[in-house]
Amino acid sequence: MNNQTEGQTVWSFVPNAMTLGNLLCGCIGLVGAFNGGEEWALYCIAIAAALDFADGAIARLLRAPSAMGRELDSLADLVSFGLLPAALLMVHARSLMPSYGMSPWPLELNAQWPMPTFPAQVEAWWLLCFAAIPLASAWRLARYNLMTVKTPHFMGLPTPAHAMLWMGFLGSLSSWPVTWLLKLEAWHLALAALGTSALLVSNLPMLSLKPSEPLNRFLLLRLVLIILAVGAVIFWGFLGLFVVMILYIPFSILILRLL
Repeated sequence: MNNQTEGQTVWSFVPNAMTLGNLLCGCIGLVGAFNGGEEWALYCIAIAAALDFADGAIARLLRAPSAMGRELDSLADLVSFGLLPAALLMVHARSLMPSYGMSPWPLELNAQWPMPTFPAQVEAWWLLCFAAIPLASAWRLARYNLMTVKTPHFMGLPTPAHAMLWMGFLGSLSSWPVTWLLKLEAWHLALAALGTSALLVSNLPMLSLKPSEPLNRFLLLRLVLIILAVGAVIFWGFLGLFVVMILYIPFSILILRLL
């Protein structure tokens, strides 16, 4: 019994190391988000999503699932898919505010005090909206861990899918044709963040894309969606990812309601 337990502990380190890699990507991405490395942070989300997709599959392949791995997975997801997208959105929204670039202290000896607030109090309220993303992500992850009966689909928008939705949007802003017709403002992003946070904690059925579920009638649908997502990313980059993730939400709800 001791040898078997020891073997399981050694093998469980492999998927757990991948989960810690997911967490490391989130931490590195946060550094990039707050230091002018937004593109770097977007790719950190992509790598974290790949590790999150693979760690569970590797754990089952090695027959080494563990309670430690399950808890680590939720903690890593909260950072990489909760805090990091919120930080990127807040930084981008901050750059759209009128007070962007103003210093909170006098830069010249003859400057008058007090200086304008940084940011202005009216603007700051919009920034608080982005806290809804990590809060809703934490709620959703905790709710998932407490589920005793697993379903072949998710309840609410998964945190990795939510992060990839925003990753596709932010990554495609420079090439997105809509930005030519619509002036994006900070409060637009704030309201959108509140809306997607509501999807995280909702009870709407969402198609699972992870290979963790047993073979069932949703397998073909998963494969089709994954193939479309990969093809869209290859041909259209971030814009393709954004379109696929937008379509994923109504596609999941419609298919799971009908079947």
